[in-house]
Amino acid sequence: ITPAVAPESGASETHADQLSKLLSETDVYVKYKLFPKALEHLRRVFSLDAENVEGHERLKDVYLATGREDDALAELLKLAEIFAPSDPERAEQYLRELLSIDAGYQAAHDLARRYRLDLADVPEVELGDDSEFDFDPDDLHTGTVDPETEDVGFEEVLSADLGEVS
Repeated sequence: ITPAVAPESGASETHADQLSKLLSETDVYVKYKLFPKALEHLRRVFSLDAENVEGHERLKDVYLATGREDDALAELLKLAEIFAPSDPERAEQYLRELLSIDAGYQAAHDLARRYRLDLADVPEVELGDDSEFDFDPDDLHTGTVDPETEDVGFEEVLSADLGEVS
């Protein structure tokens, strides 16, 4: 994905140099795994331009590098939302990346439908039908307790696993 300025980006010419410097410094922090510093710089980027595409891309990368997958997915969705009205192909790229991480991310499928984006080559997760879960509500409680299946308390499990500790 090539860097681009978001449609109708809020960055003015006066902020362009400042944004460029912040993003370059962010890259250095990410390279050396100084993620808190990178996040601090990205906050400053977003204070100047909340829809800065390069900032959101870097934020997604930081989130993935630090194990914050849910946050990374939210950033990918935001990027797709930014581009969906004006650059559907770019929005599709972000959604494909998102769905490669979590194919069942419903908001991504909803966005694709809302903007009629082409994700035909991305398999949609099938949720299955109710027949997979065969249960009768009457089986849930008969009013009697079977001693073999009765719930065991935490202390009993702990003492069984560790032996009696006094």
